[in-house]
Amino acid sequence: MQQNQLFVLGCFIDTKSLLSDRLNSIFYEQLIIAARNIEKYGALASIAFSKLVQMLRGTHELLVNFDLPIMSFDDILSRAIRNDTPNSLQSKIM
Repeated sequence: MQQNQLFVLGCFIDTKSLLSDRLNSIFYEQLIIAARNIEKYGALASIAFSKLVQMLRGTHELLVNFDLPIMSFDDILSRAIRNDTPNSLQSKIM
C-alpha cells in the first residue's frame, strides 16, 4: 500500500491501521470457526483446520510484506485456540 493516510472532511484517516484492525479480527474469527468445527466434527475437521491455518499463514505473510501492522500470526492463532486456558482446544485434543 502506497497511501497511508486519507484526508477527508478535514480529518486524517490512517488507512493502514484501519485495515490492520479489521484483518486481525477476520483472521481471529476464521480461526475460531475452524476450532469450533474441530470440537464438533473431530478428526476429519482437524485436516481442514490444518489446511486453513496454512492458507491463512500464507495470506498473513503477504499482507505483512505490504507493511501492514498486523499482529503476528502465531499470536492470533494462540489467542483463537486459547492455549493459555485449561479447557483450550490443545488440551482437549491431548
